[in-house]
Amino acid sequence: MDAWRDEFNIATQPLSKRTEHGDDTPLTLVCHDLMGGYTDDRFVQGVPKKECYRFYHWQYVDLFVYFSHHFVSIPPPGWTNAAHTNGVSMLGTFITEWKEGAIRCQEIFQSEAAFKAVADKLVDVAIYYNFDGWLINIENPIQPQHMPQLIDFVKYLKESMHRAKPGAKVIWYDSVIEDGSLKWQDMLNPLNSMFFDGSDGIFLNYTWTEQKLESTVTNSASRRQDVFVGVMCLEGIVMEEEVGIPGRFWETQLGSYLHSHGVTSLPFLSNFCRGYGKIGFKFGQPAMLKQWCNLSAQQIQPTFSNEQFADTKQKLLHTIDDGYNGGGCIQLQGRLKTKDNTQLFKIFSTDMEVKHPLLISMTTKSSASTGGCLILQLSNGNKIVLWPEIDEKTAMDQVVMSVGVHQSALLSSTNLPKDMQGDDITAVYGALVGSDCKALLDVTCGMDTSTLNPNGWNQQ
Repeated sequence: MDAWRDEFNIATQPLSKRTEHGDDTPLTLVCHDLMGGYTDDRFVQGVPKKECYRFYHWQYVDLFVYFSHHFVSIPPPGWTNAAHTNGVSMLGTFITEWKEGAIRCQEIFQSEAAFKAVADKLVDVAIYYNFDGWLINIENPIQPQHMPQLIDFVKYLKESMHRAKPGAKVIWYDSVIEDGSLKWQDMLNPLNSMFFDGSDGIFLNYTWTEQKLESTVTNSASRRQDVFVGVMCLEGIVMEEEVGIPGRFWETQLGSYLHSHGVTSLPFLSNFCRGYGKIGFKFGQPAMLKQWCNLSAQQIQPTFSNEQFADTKQKLLHTIDDGYNGGGCIQLQGRLKTKDNTQLFKIFSTDMEVKHPLLISMTTKSSASTGGCLILQLSNGNKIVLWPEIDEKTAMDQVVMSVGVHQSALLSSTNLPKDMQGDDITAVYGALVGSDCKALLDVTCGMDTSTLNPNGWNQQ
């Protein structure tokens, strides 16, 4: 207990930038509601088991809400770190419910001074713990004379969060209506529009109908993207459009309906770790011989899924049987019909402004008689190929390769398999330096590797 420090609970990862879509693109919000919250994730330095709930489909998500039935739910730092690493805003929850909630609301909304004091403290908490806003959920009746203060509270909290943290969000949950009654509307209408007007968005209750959604579209006018409609996944039955309960994220069903986000920032690093493992790897070798889970160790996940493949035998998988740093890696599977046959795996969608010198390091381990390379596709459609020139004897070892675009040896495109040779290949580059992995990372990222924290699983 003497070693406990509150700063352990502060998320350290800043919100990463990523590709964004137009203002008319629907947004996706995931609300974490698992077993009351604060289960294994409450242990800031992780737990010694791999069967922990984790979420890794961040490319589809715009907002993530950490939900529990506590009065104020502060997201555990592991969740915020994982979300921020992947460019997703993290929200906490402010909830009042039942008789106790009604009593609290009487105290909070009895005066302007009282609700502003609470709102100011919520802003302080969000800033201190480095998350990005609040879901407001009032699940109890409000006395009619206190309704003006509740409406002003929502607006004041939103404006205060925006001043303290540009880009912050305050979302209202569809609950009480203008007269203070607790009556879920399952739609946006004049009975709850005052909360929508004062907030950054509304999260509708789950029992909506198509007719109610049609009315919501009309009532939301130019703010259609600020209305979140629930899709609950419970007991294997898809009931609702926003992934409410996270026991199952229906990626294979919903992936084609969601808008994915890509990577925009340099330096960029991913070991594809999902924040758990059977063991922990460091530079390709086992370094911690026990199970573990720590969401702070989660890295940027692939933008693309298996929906990209027409051949069902071709797969982009995650495995914890091997890894370079962290708890796992991605595994590429497919069928090669001939020696000169290749298969393309799209991994990341990016929108990076490339400046020279551009240094890229990658680590691969291939099965016998197969190899791989990295292709950078430019905005004009042309491609740059980073070709490792690995022979069959070394393919099954972990091969670390560093390439300097416009600095490495320029190879002939005839080095490539025949079905890769084409007019869209701008250049083919070979390896730049040797195989000392830490030196490669230092060169590639232009900084000491410790600042990238790829090994959150073994933090002391």
